[in-house]
Amino acid sequence: HGVMTSPHIGDKTNLARTRLVTEMRGSNNVLQPLEEATEIVNAIVELERCFIHFTSGDFIDMALTGEWSLNFAACRKKAVQDQEEEIMKINEIVQTVCLDQGQGSLVNCISWQWGQDVGQFEARCTLQALEEPRSRFLVTLQDHRLLPASKLNLSPATIVNQLALTIPFELFDPDGSLLDLVYADPMLRISRQAPGSRRAVGAAHVWSRLNQNDSLLQ
Repeated sequence: HGVMTSPHIGDKTNLARTRLVTEMRGSNNVLQPLEEATEIVNAIVELERCFIHFTSGDFIDMALTGEWSLNFAACRKKAVQDQEEEIMKINEIVQTVCLDQGQGSLVNCISWQWGQDVGQFEARCTLQALEEPRSRFLVTLQDHRLLPASKLNLSPATIVNQLALTIPFELFDPDGSLLDLVYADPMLRISRQAPGSRRAVGAAHVWSRLNQNDSLLQ
């Protein structure tokens, strides 16, 4: 594949993209309850409306392929916790996509810390493009992997259950998701859970190229 160039992006799209990046810069958390992320959600919708959508399957493959760091996703509003209760921290969520002619793989890798325990959790999936629209992909879960950095103090089941409560469930278990690619440029992309997905229909996820995240959101 050559260098990815995006379809013509007009002034309205550039303004909408700038607004979204600005709103994400002002946020302290990648994962936010929907009711606390109104401005980001509105900026995503505005950018989708402005963008010229895709016609080339090769472009879509190139636009998705690579390593991506999560910049925004809506999560559940957390219940009030006991002040002495340890909160699980999500350090980063990275999505790795490999695509060729509409078929390939997707791995969500969640870096987490909970008390003394540290590690990663992977949801490994296959991707299959639908015939229509070509920018929609069926995600099928292959397996989950818990990868602790050292011997765990808590049981693996306890950690996995807490991860399922902490991150958006469609990223924890993407099985049966229909992912729409609704915006892409060389550094930023937005995917959305399409109608017919097993869960979280309409949820949007904003990603930036791994190692480009810091410069994008400075």
